[in-house]
Amino acid sequence: MIALQEPFRYDYVGSFLRPEKVKNAKALYEDGKIEKEELDETINEAIREVVAKQKDLGFHVITDGEFNPDFHNAVMHVEDDSVGENIVVEEFEKGYTYRDQVIRHSMVKVAN
Repeated sequence: MIALQEPFRYDYVGSFLRPEKVKNAKALYEDGKIEKEELDETINEAIREVVAKQKDLGFHVITDGEFNPDFHNAVMHVEDDSVGENIVVEEFEKGYTYRDQVIRHSMVKVAN
């Protein structure tokens, strides 16, 4: 049996499904019923909620999976039909935040 000694390294991998309010806002935007700013605010609110949920669960590295220029620096692009549009598929260098301020953006590869 292997004894684990702290500190030990671990990663969480997974994703949360898009909430209905984001799906509805995207549909309304595509139909021309809301402006881009309202769509963006709905998406950003959903991101804040999922980040808060991840923090409550004890996650130390937090992402919603989608490229966000506020946190990521896209240094490479790849076409990949197995993932959605604007999805981070690889992280080359971790980014860091301190007290809700970005100290260093993550360097990432983005699909589609």
